Amino acid sequence: PVDLDLVVEGDAVELALRLDPEATFHERFGTAECEVDGVKVDLATARTEKYPHPGSLPDVTPSSLGEDLSRRDFTINAMAVTLPDVGFVDLHGGVADLGAGLLRTPGRPEDSFDDDPLRMMRAARFASQLEMTVAPEAVAAMTAMADRLAIVSAERIRDELSKLLLG
Repeated sequence: PVDLDLVVEGDAVELALRLDPEATFHERFGTAECEVDGVKVDLATARTEKYPHPGSLPDVTPSSLGEDLSRRDFTINAMAVTLPDVGFVDLHGGVADLGAGLLRTPGRPEDSFDDDPLRMMRAARFASQLEMTVAPEAVAAMTAMADRLAIVSAERIRDELSKLLLG
């Protein structure tokens, strides 16, 4: 893999520093980046997120893997393989959505897009890059909530547009 993303039920920062003393970390979010045998590894503590006000960065609390997957942007990135038993976790139908070429949110799209309006732009990017169709309920929510993008910082919108155009 070009890079590996791992969710840790426990302290991801502590694990990253044990794997790579040169790891960089973001204590506020419980995330870290390290390198193991030449492979970039992104580690994140399993967490829930609460947004103090719409468009803000979230307050993060450690949680279970299931809770962490439920907060993901879309079902296709809300799947996991557990280690060391190599069990597959797909609580929101991500495999079926991949097979159908459908981009859906794990919960109500209105809640997801209200928490982070930038997810609407990510939906457009993923639909384009992965040749998927955005679920009708998500399109309806995006249409109704498009004005919510006004609360997202210009820098975050610029970064997402760059990914869309260059991706």
